[in-house]
Amino acid sequence: MNVMTSRLSLALLAALALAPACIIVSDDGASATESSASESGTSSGTETGGTSMGSTSASSTEGTSTEGTSTVGTSTEGTSTVGTSTEGTSTEGTSTEGTSTTGGERCGPGEGVDFDFALDPPIDEFNDLEFTYLCDIVGVTAKDGTVTVETACTDGDETVEPSPSVIVTATPATALAGIAPGMTVNLTYGQFVPWWTERWIRIESVPGGELLLAAAVGSSLGSQAGIELYAPAVVNSNAGLCAPEEDFCGMSERLGVAIAAGGEPTAVVVDDHFAIVGGDPGLSAWVARASAYVGDIECTDTPSHWYVFALALDGME
Repeated sequence: MNVMTSRLSLALLAALALAPACIIVSDDGASATESSASESGTSSGTETGGTSMGSTSASSTEGTSTEGTSTVGTSTEGTSTVGTSTEGTSTEGTSTEGTSTTGGERCGPGEGVDFDFALDPPIDEFNDLEFTYLCDIVGVTAKDGTVTVETACTDGDETVEPSPSVIVTATPATALAGIAPGMTVNLTYGQFVPWWTERWIRIESVPGGELLLAAAVGSSLGSQAGIELYAPAVVNSNAGLCAPEEDFCGMSERLGVAIAAGGEPTAVVVDDHFAIVGGDPGLSAWVARASAYVGDIECTDTPSHWYVFALALDGME
């Protein structure tokens, strides 16, 4: 009995010795650690296995979406805009923060801009894929608004047979003058197939990595694989320029594409417009489509955003 009593006494003394290190009571009776968490706006409660349990309301992003845009909270001050009915007026101090649509002005008619690209032999449009080949440019032929770029490519140590030709059709037309026979390039092509097919392409010089051609067709402006499709140019979606209009699937808003290139001020090119950006000679920019649904979409298997966009170093001035 004496041995058991001694052991219990020792255990009680040990617990009392550890207690002050675990709980520090503040003047109002609450634990100091809980009060500190509340004041700092971080989650209160306990953490178990690395997972925070408690409130995270102070840092919540509920209700905020970055889909299709990375310019939320950024003013358009200092930018030029191509294709809105307010062209030539200042947008200084205007922000799209917290809005899914701002109404904007009714934008004027488009310019009939178009851009498309494909590989020959064609790629199965129902497969998710991305590849990068090292290619020599064999020939470049431009005729009737269509440019065909012939290549001889390798994939690592393997020769690609047959090597793909890149076929580009554009309005306004391009000769892709930045791509010439004898050049060596990296050719990246990818596609992603949810219920529709999204495609992207990039051709860059080797060595150097200079952008020669980049384009995307899909629900985002970039590559679904996360590559820097337009580098060194920076490209973002820009909402709030055009008043929404009704189409077959709901209310649709025409968007702008904000392009920062060549150290020049950002240019915003609106849906169905063409511009040369990034200085002289600059980059040709085709915004054949840039739109987003506002509110409910009344069609199934329909993305909220859709873009057909391209940049090319083609010698236009």
